[in-house]
Amino acid sequence: MYLLGQMYWKGEGVKVDKEKAYMFIWLAASSDVPGSKQDEAVLAQELQDKQLKKAQKKAGEWAKAHPVLGLRVNGQLVHSN
Repeated sequence: MYLLGQMYWKGEGVKVDKEKAYMFIWLAASSDVPGSKQDEAVLAQELQDKQLKKAQKKAGEWAKAHPVLGLRVNGQLVHSN
């Protein structure tokens, strides 16, 4: 998640998409991936509140669609419905 987020943030092999970058970095930070919390804080300053909320909502939906990964959202393990 973290590396994928960095790729979208920096446009490495993909088109720059800061919302998508934040989505993946936020998932990584929520799952305590080393280094991700610092990048999440920096990237959050580059986005508007509306963009942050949208990215966080998409992150939760994405995590629920991929429960096998054992991701956490706001410290809680995500399970499919």
